[in-house]
Amino acid sequence: MNLGALYVSIFATDDCGTTTPTPFRCTTAGTLTMYALPWAGLIGAVLAAVGLGLDAAGRCDSPWRFLLAGAGAHLVSLVALCAVVMWGRGERKASSS
Repeated sequence: MNLGALYVSIFATDDCGTTTPTPFRCTTAGTLTMYALPWAGLIGAVLAAVGLGLDAAGRCDSPWRFLLAGAGAHLVSLVALCAVVMWGRGERKASSS
């Protein structure tokens, strides 16, 4: 999933430089954000699932429900990546018409 997100991130900047208002994804901070979000989400997912799961196992509770917390953390980062990629696309279409 992260390699697919990286692929999308790389080609999201193809239209940069042709718009008057520069979208966030075309700035250095935006590009680095797009590259880092999926990996930060994956790290957060592992920490959430393993950390909360070990805590639950220490209390003799089932650790399996915390896998959903990890999946949710990763999903949030991928949704944030989509938001950065799509941010400013509508403005470009409106200004080029």
